[in-house]
Amino acid sequence: MTTPTRRYYEHPPKILTGYAHALWPRKTGLQPGQVVPGLECELMAQRPDRRHLRDYQWVCGFAESAVMPATYPHVLALPLHLDILTDPTFPFPALGLIHVRQRIVQKRLIQGDEPLHLVARIGGHRESAKGIEIDLLTEATSAGQSVWQATATLLSRRSEPVGAARPVKPQDAAVEEWGDGSEGDVIRHAIEISEDIGRRYAWASGDYNPIHLHAYSAKIFGFPRAIAHGAWTLARCLAALPTSRERLDIEVEFRKPALLPTAATLEALKSYDGTRFRLSSHDGKLEHLRGEIR
Repeated sequence: MTTPTRRYYEHPPKILTGYAHALWPRKTGLQPGQVVPGLECELMAQRPDRRHLRDYQWVCGFAESAVMPATYPHVLALPLHLDILTDPTFPFPALGLIHVRQRIVQKRLIQGDEPLHLVARIGGHRESAKGIEIDLLTEATSAGQSVWQATATLLSRRSEPVGAARPVKPQDAAVEEWGDGSEGDVIRHAIEISEDIGRRYAWASGDYNPIHLHAYSAKIFGFPRAIAHGAWTLARCLAALPTSRERLDIEVEFRKPALLPTAATLEALKSYDGTRFRLSSHDGKLEHLRGEIR
């Protein structure tokens, strides 16, 4: 990665400006010998809006609280993420990236009106079987102390030759059994995901990626219907699980997208060191995400 290009903001960059840039990418991907540039954005300490937090809690299923959900700082950092991913030197089209993994480390509870200083940056890239993965790192500090960190792994898919056979993937089949029963009882929770959840989450979070908004806009990007935001599905799972501890380490892998509308089942299995969970289609044929809370 090259020497970082840093930008400093006293106020969040405009999200709509970021999406306007994303809709006209004119980018061709990483060329031979090219590296992903070091891009970094910093937002001076901002006091979150309590109404915005309340709207986010409502749409994700969290109980109204004066404490931020562990996923909320990621929403606050979205303007910085867009600013990085739509930078002219970033080689991949922002709207072509797929969110494949997420790790969140919450070091203590964060109050809903607590000013947070945010820094987001590219953490490097690597080749994978499906394409190129890019790590987007974010850190929130309060009064000079790090209180929250996250790594979002984004995938730029490798183009397949026309007519190439599509390999059979394990997650295309029915999902495997969840544990062997030796670790305790599996908790199951039914979740109905409405057709308009993408629009409602966009309104609450600012994430207006067109693949989540409507079937018509999703089809432009190759999806038969709109799909649920991965960030929303993670938040919705956490809202249904006991995560009241001050310190949390959450890791999740996003697998098959949830086409809207749909019915899903959340399963959780507690152990001595944390909770494993997954969200699958109601018929058990597709696994949408799988994660662990430690």
